[in-house]
Amino acid sequence: MGMGLFKRVIPKGVEIINLAELSDALWYGVVNIETAELRLATKIPEIREGTAKSNSFSIQTGDGDGDYPVFALDEAAWTDDPNPQRKAWGVCIPFYRGFDELCNKTLAQESDDGVVNLSSFTLGYFPDQQEQLVSGKRISYVGDLSIDDLLYVFDSSAHRGSGDAFVDIPLHSGTYRIYLIEDTVRDIQMDEYMKEGYTPEEWSKQFDDYDVVRVLLVVHEEKIGFINKKIYPLNTGILQEISKRLEGKDVVAKVVPGPGSYNAVMKSLWISIWSTRYLHATSWNIQGLTFPPKFAKEFESILDGGTDPNQKIDVEWCINRRGILKSDINLSSTRLREQIK
Repeated sequence: MGMGLFKRVIPKGVEIINLAELSDALWYGVVNIETAELRLATKIPEIREGTAKSNSFSIQTGDGDGDYPVFALDEAAWTDDPNPQRKAWGVCIPFYRGFDELCNKTLAQESDDGVVNLSSFTLGYFPDQQEQLVSGKRISYVGDLSIDDLLYVFDSSAHRGSGDAFVDIPLHSGTYRIYLIEDTVRDIQMDEYMKEGYTPEEWSKQFDDYDVVRVLLVVHEEKIGFINKKIYPLNTGILQEISKRLEGKDVVAKVVPGPGSYNAVMKSLWISIWSTRYLHATSWNIQGLTFPPKFAKEFESILDGGTDPNQKIDVEWCINRRGILKSDINLSSTRLREQIK
C-alpha cells in the first residue's frame, strides 16, 4: 500500500517546494556516513578525494554520522510500474537519525503469501511524524549537477575499495538542481545525549538556533514546479555560510559492531530484494563478502541460499556498482567461488 492516503499537513512558517509531476518516492538504499559529510558524484572516485570537483557536490549531514535513507523520485508509484531498471527524475536524502528504521516499519509490507514488498509513498510527511521531506524553515538552491546516467551517494572520504556503501541511483540524463532544506526539528533522544555536560543556560545559548541541513533534494530541472517565494537563490557563499554555522556544533559518531558500512550494506541488500532489483541485491551481497569472516559468513549464507547453482553471477557489474575490489572478496563455499570467478 502506498502512502498517498495520509493527509499532508504543512505547519506555518516553513518554505515549500512543489515538484512538477513528481509525487512518488522509492526507498532505494541506505548510505553510511562516518565523516559527517555526504558526497554526490556521477562516478566512484578511484582514490580518496579523487572525484572531479565539477562533477560532485558535498554537504554536512544533519547531526553528523549515521545511516541515512536514499529515495528515488518519480512521476508514478513503483507499485504500479515495478520495473527494476526504471530511471528516476530525482533523489531525496533526509538527514534524520533513525529515519531508515521508520522506513522499515512503514514501507516494508508483507503480503498474504509471505512475500515482502516495498511500498512507494507520496512526498510530504510520514504519518504522525515531524520529519519533512520537501519543506523546512529555510530552502536554499545551491547549484547544479550534470548527469548522464547514474548518480552515486556516499561518504565524502569514500573511494573504490574503501568498503563504504555506494548507493547508485539511475537517473534520466540532464541538468539537476540541488536544494538544501534546513530545519530546527531535532531528535529528542539526540537532545538528551547532547545535553550531557551542559547547564540549561549553556545549552540554550549554544543550541537554541540549531538549524541544520535536514534534507538534500536533487531534481531534474524540468521537474521543478512552484517554489515558495522565500526560497534563497543560488549564492556562492551559502555553502560556506552553512559550514560556518555548523562549526562547533556537536556531531555524534555512531558505534556499530563490525565494519562501519555493515548496517547500510545489509539494509540495502534487503531493500533491493523487496523492490525486485535482484542484481542490485547480489551486488550488495558480494560487497558483504569483503567484510571480516565473522560478518562475511552472514552474507555468504544469504547468497548461497538465493542463487541458482547453474547461474553465472555478473561479478564485473556487481563490483563496479559497489566500488569494491575483486581481490577483497572472500568465500568459503567452493560452489560460490566457481560462480563468481
